[in-house]
Amino acid sequence: MIPEYDHTSTSVPADAETARPACKPWCVQHDPDGDVCASNTIDVPGYSKASLTYTEVEGLRIHMDYASLSTAETWQLTKAILALLDLDNPPPAQSAEEEPDMEPVPDVVQAQALAAGREAMNNHLLLRMSELSTHDLERQAIKNGTLPRPTWLDDDPCPSWCAYGHEHLPSSGTGDRTHGSAAHRVTLNVMEPIVIGYPKSFAQPTLCAELSQHFREKEARVIVHVSDQQIFEATLAEAEQIARNLLDLVAQARGRSSQPCLDVPCPDVACRICYPLPSPVGSST
Repeated sequence: MIPEYDHTSTSVPADAETARPACKPWCVQHDPDGDVCASNTIDVPGYSKASLTYTEVEGLRIHMDYASLSTAETWQLTKAILALLDLDNPPPAQSAEEEPDMEPVPDVVQAQALAAGREAMNNHLLLRMSELSTHDLERQAIKNGTLPRPTWLDDDPCPSWCAYGHEHLPSSGTGDRTHGSAAHRVTLNVMEPIVIGYPKSFAQPTLCAELSQHFREKEARVIVHVSDQQIFEATLAEAEQIARNLLDLVAQARGRSSQPCLDVPCPDVACRICYPLPSPVGSST
């Protein structure tokens, strides 16, 4: 077992009897009796100290004096140990040689790259200018009542519920050719107020349900938002099942034996929700 040593010295002793040429480069205090090399100590939060020793018999050893350590202090101690190990195995020195320069790009390649960049930029500017000019002409045609019907509506006209037919333009891009319904909104008063982006406010969240259908889709989808965040999209069949489940929960909470019908009046003449019994003669309403 190695005896305790004072590893607090921070300078290499000048005495030849306490420092030998065979010492490790990091040795700052050599014990000739035990032939032990000792490094500087590294202070670690938590009243801890760590140091490195070396003997030919035991090799490298880490010595620590510590109390109980927190997670952060343990991490600091780990870094200190790694720093001590780096003393004996330092990373290789960076080469002083400069990296060779890259071969120069031939003039003809540079000219081709510049020409391709200019062409791409000009095409983008031309497209953008044409788009802005077309929008200006369409806005003027809307004011004059002379805007032609978009040809992309010929095969897929607006459904009866589309509330944005006036926004369908001949120049609408493929991604903008979408039919949308009027939104149905319900304020959710049992939820915590939130920051709403448009219009900017701090208020109760609002649930919004609406229909959406791209001009090439065969069926509309039901889209549900809570304020600015989209919650889900559903097919018509899925949305109908969700609606039935919600109505069933409401019916249970209100003590009804069955849920209200989605189709009013329903085909079942025995349904007292759609076909309530007439009030007795003379009764007040």
